[in-house]
Amino acid sequence: MNSRIGLLTGLLVAQLVIIAAVLLLDAREAGNAANLLSLTPSEVDSVIIADADQSLTLTRNDGKWQVGAFPADSAKVDKLISDFAGFSTPWPVATTSGSAERFEVSEDKFQRRVSFRKGDAVLAEVFLGTSPGFQRVHARAAGSEDVFAIAFSNYQAPVKAEDWLDKAMLAAVAPVKSIVSPAGWKLEKGTEGWLLDGVAADQEKAGLYAERFENLRILGEADAGAQSQGADKGTFTVTDGSGDYTLQLHQGADASDYTVRSSRVDGAFKMAAYIAEQLLNDGGDLSATPSESGPDPESPPPATDAESDDNVAPE
Repeated sequence: MNSRIGLLTGLLVAQLVIIAAVLLLDAREAGNAANLLSLTPSEVDSVIIADADQSLTLTRNDGKWQVGAFPADSAKVDKLISDFAGFSTPWPVATTSGSAERFEVSEDKFQRRVSFRKGDAVLAEVFLGTSPGFQRVHARAAGSEDVFAIAFSNYQAPVKAEDWLDKAMLAAVAPVKSIVSPAGWKLEKGTEGWLLDGVAADQEKAGLYAERFENLRILGEADAGAQSQGADKGTFTVTDGSGDYTLQLHQGADASDYTVRSSRVDGAFKMAAYIAEQLLNDGGDLSATPSESGPDPESPPPATDAESDDNVAPE
């Protein structure tokens, strides 16, 4: 009986030793893992993303990213670069030249090709292919036959310019100081608060209305000719932290299609209907209630204590 217990104890100890050795080996492998790409994010001044049918180029000018002629979402571009600069490769899933075709990461067959450049020089290039699981994708660095599975998805490297646009490019620079609506009324921030055509406005509603210009978001670039049909909804003149500018709204033939133009950015852009309709306020609900604007000048003044006593019936 004791011998069997000793044997089982020995087997358990051996298993624990093997498990510990495997875990230690994995830890060492992970610690010694090289990066997928040799890339320094600060050196990158352009990124070219392609699929089998099209490609787009993101460029950095004066520290800001652009897609074509429009501002790009710089935080999104910077994240893409930093992600690929940081991907480690502890263990390849394939190491033969034939595997590149199978995982769709070859020169001729890929789902994404992402090229990081400085001027005309290619700093690093990676091919992305099939997915082995949720938010995982097979990747191969150019010049290597090793294929790895990294924590990334191809949708995070879109090839449509619209997906890289800075959706806040038409937003006002806080703080908004005044707004002249197409209807002619003016909302202005005075020393004592918001004024609507020179009269005290509902401060909460006026503040929220001004924030709509500061938080303005577009959906993407409008199709050519989008403003050739429908109706012009007028032009706003806005004064913000950077000065004066205008926003022109247009409603398409379909009532739910709105486009907007800004004097600060060339081009026409799609806007969500509910945002456009919030901006096209008639000004009526921005007016202050009587309690906020003071007593009604036509109402009789409140009775004084003496007057109140005079009106008390004698006992």
